[in-house]
Amino acid sequence: MSQQHINNQKEILRRYLAQIEKLSAELQGKLGPVAERYPMCKHPHGIAFIVNNYEFSFTHHVEKALPNREGSLVDENNLRITWECLGYKVQVLKNLKASELLQQLMQIALHSHENYDSFVCCILSHGNVGGIYGTDGELVEFSEIFKLFQGKNYCPSLVGKPKLFFIQACRGDAEDEGASEQQIDGPDKIKNVPIEADFLFGYASPPGYASFRSPKHGSWYISKLCEVLMDNAAQQDLLTMLTTVTDKVSEGCTTKGHKQCPAPDSRLRKQVWFFGNRNL
Repeated sequence: MSQQHINNQKEILRRYLAQIEKLSAELQGKLGPVAERYPMCKHPHGIAFIVNNYEFSFTHHVEKALPNREGSLVDENNLRITWECLGYKVQVLKNLKASELLQQLMQIALHSHENYDSFVCCILSHGNVGGIYGTDGELVEFSEIFKLFQGKNYCPSLVGKPKLFFIQACRGDAEDEGASEQQIDGPDKIKNVPIEADFLFGYASPPGYASFRSPKHGSWYISKLCEVLMDNAAQQDLLTMLTTVTDKVSEGCTTKGHKQCPAPDSRLRKQVWFFGNRNL
């Protein structure tokens, strides 16, 4: 990475943070009740853990060889800048085998998150309906990943805090051909939190469907996710922004006419505002 490129990134970050300070000051007192939002007052908010698998070895573990994921480095860079701007400490790991992926996730789950508000995990790889492939072609089930952060065995310091997962991977081979749209006129404290609560899973596509990626511009989902977060984080909550991401990705179309629709799955109990609790 050239020094000029690094300087450009720093300037983007500086301008964005200045914009956030201004907007945050203007929004004080205009947002919803504090009780409806998770506390997001600490700096950094938490760890943003990014796994980028883009170089795959030949393997007999899957029916066909997994190709290298051209354009995934663009996604990685976009995610790094976005989460740094949103107040997270970013950690990036690349090209992990399945066992390495689980090991690294277990280590981060065992890490104390006591001084953080939340946790973010972004995984860029090949996948299927049930999980993510390591670079060796071995599958890591989503259930294995998510249970590490439920708080029962590994991660008690994240109980009651938002755990945000964003998965850029195919969840099958089906390609969405789209359909024509018909136009129509017209207060008690919680003493015990369910282990499945406070999770957000942002999938690039619904179960069974492929997701698309440009070698030059990165994946449809991650590029729009970063764009929407950067443009709206000071003014909107996370689920509102993910609705916009779904809309923007759904507008895309391949040369063969195939579409893509992200599939957010929320178990959040409150709203996530990355800047909404400042000075409150």
